Amino acid sequence: MSDRSYFQLRLLATDKPAEVLAYLDGEGLDFDDVPSVSNLLGNWEAEEMTVGYYDECASVLIKLDPNIVFYCWSDPAYEWLGGLVMYTPELGRFDADCDSTGNAVFRAEQIMGFVGGNGNSIEDLAAFTGTAWTDAFKLLR
Repeated sequence: MSDRSYFQLRLLATDKPAEVLAYLDGEGLDFDDVPSVSNLLGNWEAEEMTVGYYDECASVLIKLDPNIVFYCWSDPAYEWLGGLVMYTPELGRFDADCDSTGNAVFRAEQIMGFVGGNGNSIEDLAAFTGTAWTDAFKLLR
């Protein structure tokens, strides 16, 4: 049996609710409420999904609806960090390692590589850290 970890998805917007609902329902994810085509935005989760499922789920959702807005992550497992994907059609896809609350985690060499005299702007920093995505999500709440 492969390693498993807790998975969470926050679905914020979709133009194709029927397709997205069919996919999420078929994956056996739990929803905050009774999911329907008119009620599927919100929190989806599963106690145990295959490590790396967050990446697969994100890829499928983006393919189903390029205008979807969401973020999802898998909790850390054993000695490994979790994985995070955030997506909006305007910003595209953001991938990072994460902690158990879905916050992006960066290694020292990643940070040093970014700030190492490359003339990066505050907008570049927001894209590098995922802050641009979390700011966009705040506008939808």
